Amino acid sequence: MGLLIQRLEDENLVQQVQLQLIVEKTNLDTWKDGATEVDEHIKAPPLFYLQALHSQLKDVHNKLAAQSQRNEVVLAHLYSTELAINEIAFSQVPIITNHSSLKQLKRLCACVESAKSWFEVFSTVPPLDYIGFPFSIFSQLVHCLATLYRLSTLNDPAWDKNGVKETADLLLILDQVINSMERVATLAGLDNNGSIEGDVFSRTAKKFRSIRLQWKANLGPDDLMVSTIPTPLNANETPLPEAFPLDFPDNDWMMDFLLDPNY
Repeated sequence: MGLLIQRLEDENLVQQVQLQLIVEKTNLDTWKDGATEVDEHIKAPPLFYLQALHSQLKDVHNKLAAQSQRNEVVLAHLYSTELAINEIAFSQVPIITNHSSLKQLKRLCACVESAKSWFEVFSTVPPLDYIGFPFSIFSQLVHCLATLYRLSTLNDPAWDKNGVKETADLLLILDQVINSMERVATLAGLDNNGSIEGDVFSRTAKKFRSIRLQWKANLGPDDLMVSTIPTPLNANETPLPEAFPLDFPDNDWMMDFLLDPNY
């Protein structure tokens, strides 16, 4: 029995490494940043390159063992990788409604679906299990939130922001994340008495509340919704840093804010 468990853990680790290798390919400067010294006319990955990445992702997915297909960490890596591939479509924003960019529009819609799938997996995890999760999962959490915010506020005539909300409501999802983070201390019996900062999950929930306030203000009137969680009296004790990018807080900015003990 012990050998079987070890084998499954090894298989899960191998699959996570394979998925991470695919993610690294999406970060190649040649493809992601546009023009290069080799060919200044290259502005985005050709279709065959995206197809190749999706083919590699599909290959990893098809090889998942039955147990791995129920493993939240593996599934989170899978959908995070899928999101990273589809996000290459952001290299050609704004959208122009021609044959080429219709494919880009399809990729942006796929980004929404990937983020939605990621949060569906995350929502099945009991908050108590967050304590044993690898840091990569929380990095993916930030990534998915930041991407959903960008998609929810993308101003382009060809883009349906209401469709984004109907598929994956950013503020509702963030409420659920905050609620789960706030439950960890109680469920795990963490003692925050005598601690000004509190445990990492409580601090993260408080910072997410501050981000939510700004995001709600940045969304248009038609996008506002009533929060599903109560607002504590001290909700404003964690202000956003002055340099926080209000137009689009990317992964690095959000991670710095969440991890900085000075906020």
